[in-house]
Amino acid sequence: MLKVLRAAFLQALVSRRIVSESESKAIFLRVCAACGLEADRDVTSQYEAFIDEIMQHLAPLGLELRSTVDQTRSEGGGVTVRAITNAKDDELSKVATPFTPLELSYIKRVVSGIVTAPDECFCVSTIEALLVARRTTPPLSKRTAEALLDRVVARGWFLQSGTGYYSLGTRAILELQTYLKAEFPDHMLLCKSCDEIVTVGLSCSVPGCDARLHRHCELRSFGPARAGANAANSTRQCPSCNKSWEPLPVGEASIGSGRKPGGQRWGASDDEQEEEEEQDEIGDEDDGRPVSKRGRSAGANKRARTGTAPVRSSKRSRGSRGVAVVKGEEDASDEEEEEEEEEEEEEEEEGEEEEEEAEQSDEDEEADEEADEEEAEDAREVANELEEA
Repeated sequence: MLKVLRAAFLQALVSRRIVSESESKAIFLRVCAACGLEADRDVTSQYEAFIDEIMQHLAPLGLELRSTVDQTRSEGGGVTVRAITNAKDDELSKVATPFTPLELSYIKRVVSGIVTAPDECFCVSTIEALLVARRTTPPLSKRTAEALLDRVVARGWFLQSGTGYYSLGTRAILELQTYLKAEFPDHMLLCKSCDEIVTVGLSCSVPGCDARLHRHCELRSFGPARAGANAANSTRQCPSCNKSWEPLPVGEASIGSGRKPGGQRWGASDDEQEEEEEQDEIGDEDDGRPVSKRGRSAGANKRARTGTAPVRSSKRSRGSRGVAVVKGEEDASDEEEEEEEEEEEEEEEEGEEEEEEAEQSDEDEEADEEADEEEAEDAREVANELEEA
């Protein structure tokens, strides 16, 4: 019966990907009831012993039942979450199986941008995330990149704030902590209290001090009366430099603080940096509306939309002005026809690209469904292996 209990519990965790500690305990109680087992009076001790037993059975399979505190939620001293992760290899490509190689390449670039962002903000704007899609090989269109970002957010890898900034989700930090520390050792900040990764929290304001704290760790350690904004009026000392603790934010709130000046985001060249500043171009190019092969000017594009002919100046004599006017009208008519043809070609290309993107979207949905089925199958395999053990 205990084997069935363990298998059912693990299958529930795998299907949910990541759960809070309270959800995990509720699943444990429901599984116990379904298996006809009564919970002890000391449910907490029974649950903790069960989790320890689960970890022992997962270790030979190269898996771990990891837990961490959601650093975006500081209420009640923080919310603990759990997830089953790969203990042997935390490479992004190993845990992100629902994505194609091209999609993985793009996701890795965005992760790199988030982790190496200046000012310890650990986030990138929507514009930055879409601009990096143009550097993949082959480039991703704006619509494709947006759809992919939505999928990544839906699966808990990224978070998107109300202001449009992307950051690493709790699931990404929980499952990829080994990968992140190995790949970005100079950018990973560790909490002085719990020694876990900090991407949202507090930083000592003393230049050169390496003290960083999660907000929930600050609350746990010092209490709400001396945490956050109230810390400046207290006698609390920094846990690292022992000077007055007047914390600065880590995360999106740190954007523009200039704490870590210099360095280009994404490791881009000067030309790429200038390209990023041309944000007004992203709409047409990434929406799948290519610039005309004939290189029309902005004025020509405007004339094509309004249907007006170009204005031509002439230095001819008055005697030949009549001929020039007729010739100009003919040239204008020819140019209008050419522009109309180009516009029709662009509309056809747009329609074809929209159809391709719609097909790609359907394929992505099918891939997600297949991934969910694979995860469910993995859960069943784990359950079977545990039953056989």
